Amino acid sequence: MKTTKNHILNITCALTIGSSLVCAGEDTGKTLNDRQKSYENNREVNPDFVRERDVINPDRKANTFAYTKCDDTLVGGITGQVMQSTELVLAAATGEPNKLYRAVIDNTTGTFLFKGLPVGRYDILVFDGNFCYEGITLSRENTLTDLDREQISQTIMKSEPFYPNKTLWRIEGQTGQGNEAQVIASFYHPKGTAIDPFAGDVIQDLWKRNVKIISLKHVGAGWQITNSRACNSDWIMKDSSEFIHRFVPSALSKIRVTDEIKNIGKLDLSSLTR
Repeated sequence: MKTTKNHILNITCALTIGSSLVCAGEDTGKTLNDRQKSYENNREVNPDFVRERDVINPDRKANTFAYTKCDDTLVGGITGQVMQSTELVLAAATGEPNKLYRAVIDNTTGTFLFKGLPVGRYDILVFDGNFCYEGITLSRENTLTDLDREQISQTIMKSEPFYPNKTLWRIEGQTGQGNEAQVIASFYHPKGTAIDPFAGDVIQDLWKRNVKIISLKHVGAGWQITNSRACNSDWIMKDSSEFIHRFVPSALSKIRVTDEIKNIGKLDLSSLTR
């Protein structure tokens, strides 16, 4: 298992100042673990605040998304080992993808651990560079029609004009007025400027990238967005490829957690397609 290394610029946003972003990031010669150690050596870290990949909203002075903190009083959880290099592993309660927990990762082995999860079933997302493997349960029953999917796509494509480039990976839900649907998608903003506070370099022509889980409701006249949940956020070089998405429910969906750590074993995600 090799240590995680980005082949793209991976920058964790810390503070927006004017039109520039002050970021803690890594260049192509640094591993994610190296850059995190550098950050920890330069600034005191609050262990109760999930800092990596959180984007600060300067108007609200609060992160636009944050991961749910595991409950230290609980003993249930999930562990496993990803055979590919891994940057970020998230868990969502099945049927509640807007509540995300973040795993602790050993970058030397690919082992990840969620400890302190409430009893229930969980779906997993794994991020590494341009790859996203996920087993998110968007709907317990999918009855959407072609017209529903077309209307949902149009609604999302018109939303958040800051991200003109969007790719909808999966759309699931129930057809009919008053019913709901959910979408997992990638959002891209094709231009930006970032500052690496460690190197002092100004980096231009970056793409801002988010993966989001979007909830919608049919209100009669069409589908309306009720919630948009960011899963991660990073900056990539403009010539980098978009996310390569893989839906692998056989390995990453509906993992049962009780009062012990559930070991799901070794995951060779590159060999899994469903």
